[in-house]
Amino acid sequence: MALKIVQTINAVLPPNNGISTSGPINLQSGYLRLTSSGANNHIAIIDGNNAGVSSESSFLIPQGTSEIIKERVARQKISGITTGSSTVVTFGENFGNPFIVGDHVSIIGAQPSGINTDFNLVTAKTDSTVTISFNSSSVVGVITTTDAILCRSVKVAAYGEGNNSHVHIAEVQIASQA
Repeated sequence: MALKIVQTINAVLPPNNGISTSGPINLQSGYLRLTSSGANNHIAIIDGNNAGVSSESSFLIPQGTSEIIKERVARQKISGITTGSSTVVTFGENFGNPFIVGDHVSIIGAQPSGINTDFNLVTAKTDSTVTISFNSSSVVGVITTTDAILCRSVKVAAYGEGNNSHVHIAEVQIASQA
């Protein structure tokens, strides 16, 4: 199987018998290649429904091996943003709404830059809007969404079984089955 790297994410470095979490990963293909080095690692995807990892309730990746995990991708072009104690993101007419309550999302490419967010919880939705738990009431100026998108985000949590444990993360695209 041939893979194409879509994006690389900083490695997660859990302490000995401890937990560490990646930064937000704004999903593009949804295929996360996780490689365990230094020690065995237990992995969990933090996506709004799963909040943590332990050695008993997670996915084990033995040292020196890789696994590919598929996550649901949701991305949509933004047509408007309403600021306030929570933020309402609007999609264009007939664009559809691929998000569900409980997703974590990021706003990318909106102006001014203070309106862009990482890993905020979707608390409500309609056919053409989502409400996220982001207090944007301090954002001033005209909000432009010409190139803005809303995308689903996840984090990778790792529990390392030993010293020098690493989990290397790359989002990949399957290029062929040959």
